[in-house]
Parts: sequence; structure tokens; C-alpha cells
Amino acid sequence: MNLKNALRIYHTIKYLKWKQIKFQLLYRFKALYYKVPNPVDVKLEKLPIWKPVLFNSKSYENGTFCFLNVEQTFENTIDWNFSDYGKLWTYNLNYFEFLNSKECRSKDGYELIKDYCLQRNKLIDGLEPYPVSLRIMNWVKFLTFHQINDSYINGVIANDAKILREHLEFHILANHLLENIFALYMASIFLDDKVLYTKSLKLLKDELNEQILKDGGHFEQSPMYHQIILYRLLDVINFNICNKIDIDILLISKVKKMLSWLEKISFSNGDIPYINDAAPDIAPTTVELLNYAKYLDINYLQLPLSDSGYRKVNTSNYEVVVDVANIASNYQPGHLHSDSLQFIMYSKGRPLFVETGTSTYEKNKLRNYQRSSAAHNTVALVEEILMMSGVDLE
Repeated sequence: MNLKNALRIYHTIKYLKWKQIKFQLLYRFKALYYKVPNPVDVKLEKLPIWKPVLFNSKSYENGTFCFLNVEQTFENTIDWNFSDYGKLWTYNLNYFEFLNSKECRSKDGYELIKDYCLQRNKLIDGLEPYPVSLRIMNWVKFLTFHQINDSYINGVIANDAKILREHLEFHILANHLLENIFALYMASIFLDDKVLYTKSLKLLKDELNEQILKDGGHFEQSPMYHQIILYRLLDVINFNICNKIDIDILLISKVKKMLSWLEKISFSNGDIPYINDAAPDIAPTTVELLNYAKYLDINYLQLPLSDSGYRKVNTSNYEVVVDVANIASNYQPGHLHSDSLQFIMYSKGRPLFVETGTSTYEKNKLRNYQRSSAAHNTVALVEEILMMSGVDLE
């Protein structure tokens, strides 16, 4: 290792929380001996109620899955470990978001869940905490909406919740940990587990206080991830309302702030600025989220943009979003780009100056370029541009 790489590692580690380092080491050691427990049937007298407001986009039909604009058809058996299109595609396959589209019939969704359970012992990426979290939430919503009370599947959800409790992503933190907690919260209501409910609610409140800034922005400073987290929070509140469970006032307070920030940062046509890791058609739109909140009778506040580091200028013909932000999540900058002082401009509701956005999380040249200053409307160093072009500056 040369001095340059050693310094880069040092300047990365120095920002990490001690908790991240501790759990990174702990989980690496734990992986050497940890065995995934087998599920035990869980009989539930009745299931909670779920009334969907937003539906996921269609991504499955007759054995064909489509994620990230890439289709794959499985003729006979679905390979839940299919990895030809990269890890993010495999993750999407294991999220089961296709269950909660308008087009997914209860019979088809139920069969897909049963097939997944049968192949459970072969899973690889699907047992990682992040896909486990999203899968729990999607299964819970699907099963409660269609009132499918299957003791074995209930047991798999309980088992996944146990795995998740033992592998909360304290080594990563940020949105990953929030997704873990949202999943445990919804699982606790599904399983009528009051101990888990109390624990997950406390964790949720702690992380919302940590991650939601004073102006309502999420501290990873990605409008897309802000939309995703707001969506989860609205789902949690909706789940409480559907089942007549008291809602903690802090959750309502955070939603109101997040709605304010999202309304302020979005363009008049509903687009978000694709700042940091962000792309279209991943999260619910601003309009959908504002309407979801309205359905739940939640009004948003009017807060000025401040500590999130973004500013918005509106005139009769132009809208400009400017990035003057510091790194708010300095111990987890994984979704940030080198984009200080960049701007995005719309004219009469149409994009005029934009950036590349994010099309991949794979470790490759395109990912490096999309995170570089050269891919944004700001000043870039010549050295950085050359590096993105593959020039060896040594």
C-alpha cells in the first residue's frame, strides 16, 4: 500500500463512529460461525389491516421480472440468487416490491412467496439485512391487504425479524438502519409482538432525531432517498391508523418537516433535482407523497431551506436549485457526490441545466464519473477529469 492510499483510508476512518467500527468487526467475526435459524410456524388469530394508498410500479408478469430497465424471464424455477445483472438487480428481485403493484393478483403473489420460502436455505444476497428489511415490509403489506394468514409464512417473517434484530446495520447506519427499523416496526404489529414494538419505536425515534435535519431534509442529502424515507414513515403512520394504534407525536412532527422540505426542493412540474444519488422512477413522486399525507390528514409546515445546504430560487420563468451544502452525514457519505456549488435550472417547468443523475451502484468507471465534479454543473479540477478518463496521473 502506498502513502496516498494509506492517507485516503485514514481520512475515511477518522469520520466513522466508533459504533460503525465495532459492528463492522463484530459482524465479520460473527459471519464465520453464524447459522441462519430455521423458521417455526407462527399461528396468528387474526391479521392486522392494511389499506394501501400508493402502489408500486409493475415489475413482474408471468415469470418475467423487470428491474432497472432490465428484464429476465425464468421459464420454470425462479433463481432468487440470479446475479447476471449485478447485485442491485438481485437485491430488487429479493425486495418483493412487485407484490404491491395493482397488477399483482393475490394468488400469484402468494405462490411467489411460497416458492421463495421453499428455496430459503439456498439464499445468498436475500439474507442480507437490507433486502430482508424491504422484503418484510412488502410481505406484511401484501399479506395483510389480502388477509392471507399462513402459519409457515408468518413464521418466516418472525424468523427474518429475528435475523434482522441480530444484524441491525449499525456498521453502516443512515438510511440502511432506518429501513431495518421500519421493517421491525411493521413486523411487530403484524406479529402482535409488543416487546419488539416498544424496541423498534424507540430505535425509530432515535434515528429520526439523528437523520432528519432542522429544515426537514434527510441528512444524506439525496432528494430521492428523502422521498423513500418519507414514504416509509407515511406507511408506518397508515399502518397505525388502520389498526387503531396510537401514533407517537414525534413521527407526525418529522413527517410535517419532511413534507415541507420536499415541497420546497421540488420543481413546479413535480420533478426532484437529481442531486447526489438520485434517479427517476425509483421512489414515489413528490405529488404522490403530498397526496398520501393529505389522505392521512397530515398538513406540512412551511420551513425555509437551511441546514440541508440547498437553496431554491424561483422567478416567473425560472427555478434554480443550488447546492451549497457541507456533508451532513460525514460518517456515512456513501450516497454523496463531489458536487459542491452545483446548480440545476428549469425554465417554465422544463429542465434546462441538469446533471447526469445516477444509473449504477456497481464499482466501475461510470459510477466514479457520475459521482465526480465533472458530471455536475460546477467547477472540476483538470486532474479529476483526467482520472475519470482513465489517465494514470502517477
